[in-house]
Amino acid sequence: MTIGNRNRAEEVQIRQRINTWIAALRAKDVDALMAHYAPSLLLYDLDPPLVHHGADPYRTS
Repeated sequence: MTIGNRNRAEEVQIRQRINTWIAALRAKDVDALMAHYAPSLLLYDLDPPLVHHGADPYRTS
């Protein structure tokens, strides 16, 4: 596989991931949304609490 083809394949995967996240958000499907996050996430947000340590606290906020 050439670099150009690999980059294109990676772009397609990223776009698919974004599209499934958007669909889950529009459907208000929390389980599908949370499938995009690692259990050990460290996430900074604009709304309090400003920092989430782990997927479970983020899920309940």
